[in-house]
Amino acid sequence: MKKIITTLTLVCMMLSCIPSVSAKTVEEEAEVLYNLGLLKGTGGGFSLESLQLDRNATRAEMCTTIVRMLGKEEKAQYQQNPHPFNDVPDWAAANIGWLYENSLVNGVSDLYFGAQDIATVKQFSAMLLRVLGYYDSDGDFSYEDAVNFAMSKGLLTSDIANYWELSRSHMITMCYKALSTNIKNSSRPLSRKLCDEGALNENLALQYGVLSTPTLSDSFSSVPETVGKISGMKYNGDFYAPDPECQNVYNLGKFPEYAMEDETKDCTYNG
Repeated sequence: MKKIITTLTLVCMMLSCIPSVSAKTVEEEAEVLYNLGLLKGTGGGFSLESLQLDRNATRAEMCTTIVRMLGKEEKAQYQQNPHPFNDVPDWAAANIGWLYENSLVNGVSDLYFGAQDIATVKQFSAMLLRVLGYYDSDGDFSYEDAVNFAMSKGLLTSDIANYWELSRSHMITMCYKALSTNIKNSSRPLSRKLCDEGALNENLALQYGVLSTPTLSDSFSSVPETVGKISGMKYNGDFYAPDPECQNVYNLGKFPEYAMEDETKDCTYNG
């Protein structure tokens, strides 16, 4: 008995010597996002002063942050999607238009967006959930319960959930967490999706720890065999499409037109 107690004591002493991995500070999270090209300071560069972490975010800033995190800012500027709101400043119009076109954001009313209003944790939670493929319009979650649903997905902690207004520091932390959160009905995190789309450099994502070592299931999309005949491969009983651009086959029920017509995509659909 004495020998067992001595052994347990030794084990406890050894475990106590193992350094614990501390969570990143919001400043460290912001620097990671900046180095990944997914965040800019208010002045265009990176500094703690430019982040203005001690103030709340406006709804326009919230939208710009989301678009940048998704790597869609250049696309938004090119497309110049229209929106129905009469209070959106010129600098935010393209980003809000792109988000509105892609059903990621709504206005306060039909014509009023509330661009300069203080954003809320609930609003940002709902937007991040939609980014991950969860839509309140489809019944995936209730907008009124968006914070709790987002917390269940790991997008925020109870400390942030207790706030009504969205601070810029909380916005950065939630974006950082979103990168490691799986998209709906998938084992693929958002960071993997962004890498596949070319919005995020895979080597940098691995280096900064927002993406785990790639696996086959990360690199290829699982496709029901009943969908059609596909030039692909089987792995562990699942069928995989060889090209990431075919990944939305399970959403469309067939491969997108460009994938069927472009022989370089190496996939065909006979449905």
